[in-house]
Order: sequence, then C-alpha cells, then structure tokens
Amino acid sequence: MTYQGADGKQYVVIASTGGGFFGNPVTDDSIMAFALDTSKQ
Repeated sequence: MTYQGADGKQYVVIASTGGGFFGNPVTDDSIMAFALDTSKQ
C-alpha cells in the first residue's frame, strides 16, 4: 500500500506475516513503512 503523509512525502507500507503456512509455527507479524526518496533525477 502507498500513501501520502501530511508532510507531503509518499510512503510505502508492507504487511508481512511469519509462518502459519503448511503447519509452520507463526513466528512474527510485521508492518514496515518506508519513505520514498524525494530527490529529482
């Protein structure tokens, strides 16, 4: 998912889960957010 913050920057958010597939134990759930570079090329 992407969104634009109140500061005008664009962010990318990734939700991930750890395990629980094919009987593996669930180890961790995480949400990671990254700000995109605002420099022009």
